[in-house]
Amino acid sequence: MISLCRVWAVLDSSVLAYENHNYSFSGNSPFQWDEIHRFLYAPLCKWQTSEKWTILAAPVFQWMGESGASPSKSFTGGGLVGFNYVASPTLSAGLLIGALSQIEDKAIFAPIPMINWKFTESWTLRTGIIQLGPTPGLGGELGWNVAKTVKLAGGLQFQCRRYRLDKNDAVGEETLVPVYGKATWWMFPQGSVELFGSLATNGNIRLENKNGNKITEKDYDSTAFFGGRLHFIF
Repeated sequence: MISLCRVWAVLDSSVLAYENHNYSFSGNSPFQWDEIHRFLYAPLCKWQTSEKWTILAAPVFQWMGESGASPSKSFTGGGLVGFNYVASPTLSAGLLIGALSQIEDKAIFAPIPMINWKFTESWTLRTGIIQLGPTPGLGGELGWNVAKTVKLAGGLQFQCRRYRLDKNDAVGEETLVPVYGKATWWMFPQGSVELFGSLATNGNIRLENKNGNKITEKDYDSTAFFGGRLHFIF
């Protein structure tokens, strides 16, 4: 069983976030961690070289570990760099290259294609880093503007979390692919309320020793989850 609490803010295009993941396993399970904390800071820098072209860059600082885990062994870092091109008022496209170190594993290098295409007055297709409730992931979504302040959307994303554990400096990992739908109401330009429902598919949980060698792993059944968030831009 897993529950999640997240507090996050956008500060002049920068992301400062805290997540709390609570796990509950049976007594005979080899997976015995409970409370996982994640702190994330990613200040985004933009350089607009012309009306159509923008260069993007952001260092990424992250700490993710169980309560009691070694702070120095739970830190990862990296960055994003790329561009965005505005082809028209209804279409922009770009590419980010992300590089991020991992706890006891090789660094991740990933191209992230970004598309924002408003192909009708009410419908928009987006790909890239997608926010599902409290958690970001790579994926895509199709959105429908029901009204000026109300939007419905559906899509899927990929999530992966690696964290340092308290016992024996071991490492835990969880991967999943949520398929979701959500509704967003913008109360005012800087604030919104979002409700979402999702089916977490392809879920896998893994336990490794302190050197990153696998001890055991297990797939879990597709699981429905629901939630909501308040979003404020300062």
